[in-house]
Amino acid sequence: MLPVWPIHATGFIRRMTVVSTVEHSDEPTMIVLPPEEALRQARPLPSRERLVIEDVPLEDWTTFREALTEA
Repeated sequence: MLPVWPIHATGFIRRMTVVSTVEHSDEPTMIVLPPEEALRQARPLPSRERLVIEDVPLEDWTTFREALTEA
């Protein structure tokens, strides 16, 4: 579980990165935005037709959903 970082009172964006002795350019970073800025930068989701996967058996979906609830 990722830690929840407080939003800075001034409203500035705070970048949180993990510091290590080895530099990794592909390491994920977390950007904390005030709610108004997060909404401004949000993008719409793809259409339902684009997201639906038709050819997955029900048993596989059930296994997938169970794995998500155990995580």
